[in-house]
Formats: sequence, structure tokens, C-alpha cells
Amino acid sequence: MNQIENTRNLFYDRPSWTKNELAVRTSLSMAGITKHLSRLMELNYIAFDGTNDSTGGRPSKRYVLHSGRSHVLCIRLRKSITEHAVFEVVDLLNTPVLTRTFQKERLDPIFILDQAADLTSQDPKIDLIIVSFPGICSDGQIVIGDLKQFLGHDLKEEIRSRFAIECVIENDVNCACIGYCRLHGQNDAAFLYLPKNDPVGCGLVLNGRLYNGQHHFAGELRYLPFDHLSLPVFIDTLSCVIAPKIIAVYDETSSPLQKDAGTIPEPYRPVIDYVDRLDPYIAAGMYSIAVDTLKHRKLEKGTL
Repeated sequence: MNQIENTRNLFYDRPSWTKNELAVRTSLSMAGITKHLSRLMELNYIAFDGTNDSTGGRPSKRYVLHSGRSHVLCIRLRKSITEHAVFEVVDLLNTPVLTRTFQKERLDPIFILDQAADLTSQDPKIDLIIVSFPGICSDGQIVIGDLKQFLGHDLKEEIRSRFAIECVIENDVNCACIGYCRLHGQNDAAFLYLPKNDPVGCGLVLNGRLYNGQHHFAGELRYLPFDHLSLPVFIDTLSCVIAPKIIAVYDETSSPLQKDAGTIPEPYRPVIDYVDRLDPYIAAGMYSIAVDTLKHRKLEKGTL
């Protein structure tokens, strides 16, 4: 990745910078930073936002991310008693532009694609689609999950081929773990989800990166030989094998026996954070995935 792309990516991390701040952060000369900023403005990645008040010297020019340059379509699929789909279009600051919510007895893959088609035709700025799915997507194909009608579908390729738009599919609890770390400033955490009627799920972030394991299978605690309501045992297992700093728990079962401390000695127990909502963490994680995907994009040929 070249210097101008690195400069662009700093605006995804923090949407407002002065020339001086960028020069210090990148170790580039003021002339080099000025050249990069000029080109990024021409390409509509950033915009000039005026000058800061002077403290005695020349006022600093401030530049901001052009949040409306492109939009991201986030599709959250969930199953509880019924099946849910949330379609949310956000800008590059994660500000919602449009939201549609559906609740059905059975979500059909064709329905998901048709809704995406309608939204992308209405909003030509959508150039990235993130899907949160309750199951495993390996090499693009959905192989395990709570929405059985999606199994065997290469949803990622179906979206790419139909819309010519880049797509990322990630497990919903993995998204929640990424979002939890983002919102709480953590680099190491596990996110444990105990739904009322379906198998337990778990996401793992280690050293600031999602841990997927082979075939995206890490965190599939449903295959451990424990009862669905064995929260202390799941916590002990994660503590022994992964030893995360924090385990966030979203528990829909409301069992009064769930919050037993387990058997891990006190000095080695992770912090247990019982959260009362899941969707905000999934949404924050999807936005983080979108930002990471955008950072890996190369600038158009001939623009450097």
C-alpha cells in the first residue's frame, strides 16, 4: 500500500485531520502531505473544512472524510421465534441513510437478493455489502446455520455476480465481538451468545483481530458436549483455552442459575460483562468490517 492510500486510510480511522497532524502521523513533509490531500480532494475522498483558530502562528487547515462519497448496505439476518432481516444503508461515518426491517416465518434467499436489488437501484452510491449471518460461511458458501434454507448457497458470489458489488459475509456473533471491541476499546475479548431456542454462539477477537480458525469454525461452541444452558462451563472453557481479557455475554435464556462463577481460580478469571442488547454490537462490527474492507482498496489506476 502506497503513501497516498495510507493517508486516505487515516481518515477512515479518524474523520478529521489537520496538515500538521497528518505530517506528524505519517512522517511525511508538508509538501508531500499537501500533494496527497490535494489528490484525495480531487478524488472526492476528503473535503476541506476550513481552518482552526490561530494560536499565534498560521492557522491550521482542517480536512474531513467525505462521508457521502459511498454507502454501505448492511444486511443483518437473525432467527428467534421468527426470522428477521434488517437492511440498513449507512454512510462512511456509520450514519443511517435508510433502514428496512422484515419479520417472517421463513426468509427466502431470493427475497434477500430482491430487497438488495431494490436498494442498490435506488442508491447508486452503495458499493459494498456486508451480511451478518447466524452460521458459518466458508469460502463464500453457507455451510452451517440457523436459517436452513440458506445452507448450500454461495450468497457472497450471488451478490457479487448479480450486483457487481463487493460483498463480505460474517457470522453474526463474530460481528458482535468485533463491535464490542470497537465500542469498548478492547483488543482481546470473547462474545458469548446464548439464545433461547438455538445453539450457543461465540466470537473471538485476539490481539485486535478476529480469530476464525480453520474453515471459519472457531467459536462453534454448539458442538461441545455441554447442555445449552451451561454458561459457567462455556466461560470456564473459554478461560482455559483462549484466556481472553473480557467475555461479553448476551443471555436470552434468563436462567437464574446461569451466572455461577465457575471453577477458574480468581486471578485467572476474565472479566464477565453481561450486555443487554445484541444488535448494536452486530451493527458496530459490520461497520468495522466495512472500514477494514475499504482500507484494502487500491486507488483507481491513473489517479496516483
